[in-house]
Amino acid sequence: MGALKVIYFGTPDWAIPPLEGLVSKGFQVSMVVTQPDRFTGRKKVLTSCAVKNFALQKNLSVFSPNKIRDLNVVSHMKHQSADIIIVCAYGQILPQDLLDLPRFGSFNIHFSLLPKFRGASPVQASILAGDSTTGISIQKMVMKLDAGPILSESKPIKILESDTSRTLGEKLSVHSKNLLLDSIDQILANKILIQQDESKATFCGLIKKEMGRINWIEDTPELISRKLRAYDPWPGIYSYDINGKRISVLEIEINREQTKQGVIQKDFSIGCRDGSVKLKIIKPEGKNIMSGEEFLRGRPHLVNTSLS
Repeated sequence: MGALKVIYFGTPDWAIPPLEGLVSKGFQVSMVVTQPDRFTGRKKVLTSCAVKNFALQKNLSVFSPNKIRDLNVVSHMKHQSADIIIVCAYGQILPQDLLDLPRFGSFNIHFSLLPKFRGASPVQASILAGDSTTGISIQKMVMKLDAGPILSESKPIKILESDTSRTLGEKLSVHSKNLLLDSIDQILANKILIQQDESKATFCGLIKKEMGRINWIEDTPELISRKLRAYDPWPGIYSYDINGKRISVLEIEINREQTKQGVIQKDFSIGCRDGSVKLKIIKPEGKNIMSGEEFLRGRPHLVNTSLS
């Protein structure tokens, strides 16, 4: 089993533990495929992804094509002998030619209990939905998004009220390492896979920056709280004052008292649907992190004005 050849696809921190597990157990990881380097931060520094950095530390071969579906890329990949392809949070859809490349098939580690939350953001979706548990699925990959038959699933994993996407993703990634290693024997034994129930499928898309903007008319206190957790670390939640300055919200307190929706009160409570929230810790545009009280002390003219 130690000679089993694996091509591994992954990009962010969450994809490191399964790769680390494969390496530590002696599997021959013949290639690690990641997203290409990106310019990040205000200074636009060219930065490698977490999986690429880890792979290079382990002296693994790394391939970071701009488009995995490019015919030249596919041709290059076809020259790689592989027994299994494992994908975890890679960030691009693999073409059928690559899915068919390994003799034992291509498998995806997905951070939900499929068919629930098929798509790009299952961790965020589980928090936004207010779910108390989630889990991990390993599915054989097909061209239809996250619709492949299930090889194995984790037991339900508890979502704490304090969990953010950051902490929940880290928790799931650690569990996925052991689930993958336990599943390798099942792959080699050609275990009968379980087809997903299409009638129970739900979906989640890419997270976009504008999703973090608070809607003071439609959002309830509970939903604002869940957004705060789901969109940590990105895009965060935010609103704009009457001068068009962005206020990033880092900590809130839920209130049941209904005040005028979207209007700033003296204690920095803001009315929303079915209640209000107090903005405890914020980061005003161009300023340091501060308490809501400190913010209003320096800007008393904003009391009774609206956020949008």
